[in-house]
Amino acid sequence: IGERKMTPYEHCMYRNVDGVVVVSVDDYVDKSTLDELFASNVPIVSIDHVPQNHLSVVSDNETGMRQLVEYIAGKGHTKIAYIYGDPSDVTLIRVKAFKETLVRLNINIRSEFLLQGRYHDTKCAELLVKKVLSCSDRPTCIILPDDFAALGGIHVIRERGMSIPEDISIAGYDGLTFARILEPRLTTLCQDTETIGRLAAQKLIDLIENPKTTIIDKFTVDGRLFPGASVRNLAK
Repeated sequence: IGERKMTPYEHCMYRNVDGVVVVSVDDYVDKSTLDELFASNVPIVSIDHVPQNHLSVVSDNETGMRQLVEYIAGKGHTKIAYIYGDPSDVTLIRVKAFKETLVRLNINIRSEFLLQGRYHDTKCAELLVKKVLSCSDRPTCIILPDDFAALGGIHVIRERGMSIPEDISIAGYDGLTFARILEPRLTTLCQDTETIGRLAAQKLIDLIENPKTTIIDKFTVDGRLFPGASVRNLAK
């Protein structure tokens, strides 16, 4: 019988940590073990997850997705597919913003264009891009869950002899450095990870050093649209 692994809380006690930054709680994490940690007296700052009674720093995923969809629609696209990531707080916010923006722009939400994938998984992205491309009335633009997953979509599109953005447009999310040097440069929403990380560290130090006076709140960090060149202008 193998030795039982320590829970996150037990690990923190074993290491005698002063505080913890929890980064994005999703399906890869056993949430029941995190409940033990969040219920403890350990100072915690959470990134892209908003637990009750704990300080959190989040990227403005709602505004970011809205800006991305508005930009694509502004280029004349009305058939927009979205392959989203694993179930998480971030994913729920992005999918909700995607749908609400389409409704506000009077663009139909088509179930065959809305598929669950995985973050940072090129193989999964390849399979799902193949699926949306097989639709009889295929989308003119595909949004992938992140820039890394977008590489899988790009591979499939080029494997089929199609050009980006002449034959089909594509967009990512995150604003990773390599997205800006791809050919064509990837249209994406750049998250301000530097500010998010710095703010989370500052707030955790405040929480450790001044637990009684540090405000427990959600702090939101804006992102920035990188237009790139992977979305064709159909409005000409």
